[in-house]
Amino acid sequence: MFGYTKPLELIGQNVDMLFTETKMKKYMTKIGSVLDDKNNTTAHQLSDVTLLKTDGSTFLADIAICSYILDGDSYFTGVIRDVTQKKMMVEQLIDSERRAYLSIVAAGVGHEINNSLTAIQGFVEMAVKENADPALKDRALKVTLNQTERLRALTSNLLQLGKSKNKTSEKNQIIDMVTEVRNTIHVFKETAKLKYCLINWIEPAEPLQIQMNPDQFSLLLSNVLINAADATKNIGTILIQTYAKEEKIHLEVTDDGEGMTEETKSKIFDPYFTTKELGKGTGLGMFVVKQLIDTFEIGLQIESKVGVGSKFHFSFHKVRI
Repeated sequence: MFGYTKPLELIGQNVDMLFTETKMKKYMTKIGSVLDDKNNTTAHQLSDVTLLKTDGSTFLADIAICSYILDGDSYFTGVIRDVTQKKMMVEQLIDSERRAYLSIVAAGVGHEINNSLTAIQGFVEMAVKENADPALKDRALKVTLNQTERLRALTSNLLQLGKSKNKTSEKNQIIDMVTEVRNTIHVFKETAKLKYCLINWIEPAEPLQIQMNPDQFSLLLSNVLINAADATKNIGTILIQTYAKEEKIHLEVTDDGEGMTEETKSKIFDPYFTTKELGKGTGLGMFVVKQLIDTFEIGLQIESKVGVGSKFHFSFHKVRI
């Protein structure tokens, strides 16, 4: 394992000859603690230790060190296992999964962008013609606005993936959930994202204050609304309820769509998981929702029944005034 040709080259030598200079102190301290505590028979594990071969090259190993007493005498055992091959296999598996994920998201994002750009280009080309009908120009503007908003939402999801889960100052912002829900619904109606969906929401008279970044709240609600709209084929009913109860602020989004199986529910927050056709979704929306509820410590309960619909119930920390 170390490249020595004769046992006598190792027998009787100090064990520090097996360690590199940079890690020698750390590992020798661990070994010393085992030698000093002879009565402790618990095995000590050292993982991913860099060991030195006789030719100056290194390799990774796991080391188990233990002491035991036999017939009144103390003995010590050290077991070294070369894990270089195992580490390479793990890294290859991780790399393969990473490449697979990147391929999936690249395909999905690429199709989403291409679909939007194709729609924009087609309508603009017709609208710029000299004899273009005013109604067609108006339609081109609406389609362009709708598609650019779709691209903005896609960009927001992609940017959210790179953000840290640390709450930092974002959590300290106090926002009114009623105002943010109103603004988000307004954007959806203006861009015709949910053009054929019926959104029912009775606006509470009193503000419902929570601690969250307003842009990220909008991102959370937008992704849930898009998911609900897709579940209803964009022709269903979406019920939004906001209220305060038991020191919590609650947000419920219920749709009468196709519902989810238990298998889909178990995978809904997996990155790049989608039940849509290629180009119809990236699988990022609900993954981003999961990131946000973890970041801002938001409670979430999901109820869903195939053929009936789904309910997403969020509970936020109430701001004490």
